[in-house]
Amino acid sequence: MKKVFQIRLSKITYEDFINFFDFTRFDPDRFNVKYMSKDRHNYYENLEKVRYGVFDLNHVKLGFLRFKQYSKFSIIYFYIEENKYRQAFLEYIRNTIKEMKFVGFKIQETQAFNGDTINVENEGKPYFPKTEAARKIWREIYGEIKTYRLEIEDSDALDLFVPKPEDYRDRIKNKLQLKRTNKTISRIIRAGDAGLLDE
Repeated sequence: MKKVFQIRLSKITYEDFINFFDFTRFDPDRFNVKYMSKDRHNYYENLEKVRYGVFDLNHVKLGFLRFKQYSKFSIIYFYIEENKYRQAFLEYIRNTIKEMKFVGFKIQETQAFNGDTINVENEGKPYFPKTEAARKIWREIYGEIKTYRLEIEDSDALDLFVPKPEDYRDRIKNKLQLKRTNKTISRIIRAGDAGLLDE
């Protein structure tokens, strides 16, 4: 079991989550998402332990997702069990993000793990530097941001720490001796998460 992606949203209710994914339907024109919990009758008390399997049209399990609520936001985590289904699962995640935006969910941030990139349509195109020298600095900064994210993920802290642009800004200043504004840091993150900084 390996976490491959996560989506942080402005807080949504559990009912909105269930309604969006519509776990009981089978639509032949899209991926089939089924409920996968051993403790089905008691899942409302253990939302963070519930797994929702994602299946393709041939009923092959691509991976699963989990939903977790915090005081100000919600996070959907995506996990994969077999690497051979990675590309199909990432395609499912890409389509899910687009559909979430279409129905009005406010996506605050997305994060890929293990070098995966998911190109999604951002609100407005992120500013992108025109010179290779500037792009090289952006790649260096984004590399440090990914390192910081991995450190947070591997942390033993009980509560998930979600860094803000100023946290990234301070990290970059300390590690790379580079000063960038919060706005620029946000642009670098958006460009990097969209795969625009891959070499």
